[in-house]
Amino acid sequence: MSLYEDLALADGDMHPGGSEATRRLIEFGRPYCGLKALDVGSGRGDGLETMHRSGFSTWGIEPSPILAEMAAKRAPYSTVEIGRAESLPFPDGFFDLVIFECVLSLTDTSTALKETVRVLRTSGKVLIQDLVGKATGEGCIGGCNTLDEWRNTIEGADLSVTKMTRTDRTVKSYWASAVFHGRPLPCCESGPTSIGEFLCEAVKKTKKG
Repeated sequence: MSLYEDLALADGDMHPGGSEATRRLIEFGRPYCGLKALDVGSGRGDGLETMHRSGFSTWGIEPSPILAEMAAKRAPYSTVEIGRAESLPFPDGFFDLVIFECVLSLTDTSTALKETVRVLRTSGKVLIQDLVGKATGEGCIGGCNTLDEWRNTIEGADLSVTKMTRTDRTVKSYWASAVFHGRPLPCCESGPTSIGEFLCEAVKKTKKG
């Protein structure tokens, strides 16, 4: 079983802030142009549940068959597909919103964002919560970047960043809770205190002509 699945099956939040962070990210992105939403890396279905309670029609994509099954049971009103962010099994322009919560850093980022743009309707939004800083290690730690690097990568995929902010409180609380409860942590050679969190809202660019 992978570290990712170990984290998912352990008690506690799968990402910093858990369901409260999902609600915060949804509020960060208001208003929306529609209510069809995709949760990328839906894990156990926590995010799908929160998104549904916020009024969205929800779909999920999850690479782990074990977690996809858990998500489908937890969020039976959602369509959960087994797959990866780099190859989304959805038609062009299908979604109004795509959410990544500590998932984008686990992907081939440029390919995942291009696929995100493909499945978003014009003026659709992508919301991202992920790690910011410089570190080497396993999992999302190995994929974190500086804010400028994240912005350049996101805007390089035909997305316009409309809001971006850094906040470290939920990450520090997540590390402390994981250590206290004996949950597995990703390896981080530079130490978890060097890592923070960022929130980003980006909009699919309107094609000219």
